[in-house]
Amino acid sequence: MHGWIKLHRRIQNHWIYQEDRVFSRYEAWIDLIMMANHAAKRILVDNDLISVDKGQLITSIRRLCDKWKWSNTKVINFLKLLEQDSMITFESDTKKTVINICNYNLYHDTENEDNDTETTRKHNKNISEKQQKSDKNANSIKNEKNKRHEKDSDNASISSVSDVDDKIKTTRKHNGNISETFQEHTNKNVLRMLKNDKEKDYTSKIKNLLTVYSVQIENFNNLNKEYWNTIRETRKTGQISKSVIYNTMKKWERYDPVVIKYALQSHIDLHAGKREEYTIGIMRNTSKDEAEDRMNRKPVVKNLNQYQNQSSEVIPDWFDKREEEQVKQVSSGNEVTNISELKSILQKYKTRDAD
Repeated sequence: MHGWIKLHRRIQNHWIYQEDRVFSRYEAWIDLIMMANHAAKRILVDNDLISVDKGQLITSIRRLCDKWKWSNTKVINFLKLLEQDSMITFESDTKKTVINICNYNLYHDTENEDNDTETTRKHNKNISEKQQKSDKNANSIKNEKNKRHEKDSDNASISSVSDVDDKIKTTRKHNGNISETFQEHTNKNVLRMLKNDKEKDYTSKIKNLLTVYSVQIENFNNLNKEYWNTIRETRKTGQISKSVIYNTMKKWERYDPVVIKYALQSHIDLHAGKREEYTIGIMRNTSKDEAEDRMNRKPVVKNLNQYQNQSSEVIPDWFDKREEEQVKQVSSGNEVTNISELKSILQKYKTRDAD
């Protein structure tokens, strides 16, 4: 793709540009170009009058951090990266940072700008002249129609004039629709670019957090992957935006790595179906000692043989023979009972025979 576009500094006043966001590298680079002076001037910095050339800007690392929503280290590394690529040069001290945009005329050429302005004026003038001619032609046609149909009935004249008016209105409406459609497509493309830049930026941030947590927590990457697969089940679409993942993982930094590991594993094992906010609650209500104790706790296995050995007693012989004696006594008692019954029966038979 060749050619170039004009990007006016007024875009910084647009609601799209003023959105509260974390800048991408591309946005930060464009922001530096737009902040650079388009002409040499002198500014006052802490009672010192400093000359600033065309293509230069005076700022501070802290100001760029606040504007781009970056860390101090990220801003400095970005400026060094631009300097390595011969895109800028910069110098910093305790009061300020002076940045010089290399080849600034490539981005802001005054001569070309004047030529472009003159070209634009001519173009607008041509459009205006064509529009005037068009209106004159329309009026001429309208007058001719009126004269021609004055000979006819008044109704025919009115009808012809209305047709011409309708054609003029239709043409103007068509041109307006083309302009609105073009603007709508432009806005959609800008929003799509900003969204893609945000997704790329969140991906980079998540990778940085994974690196930090992996050093602190053993096998964290697998645990984190399993955890977010569990959380995805709470969404109808099965998808979670990268901004949600990053913001949630960022909150974990407040807690000890032991507590983080316990909370993630506990959510996976015991609380599937609940959202990521529940995990934060586990971390908030669990101390480091409690997390270590619960993760190191082993299930209790009862050793029945051990209890049997501990409770065994020495049983005397007479206790085992006690039942044998009872059986013998019952048996002997039955025998005695049976003998006396037989004797009484025999006695009865003897008495009967004697009679």
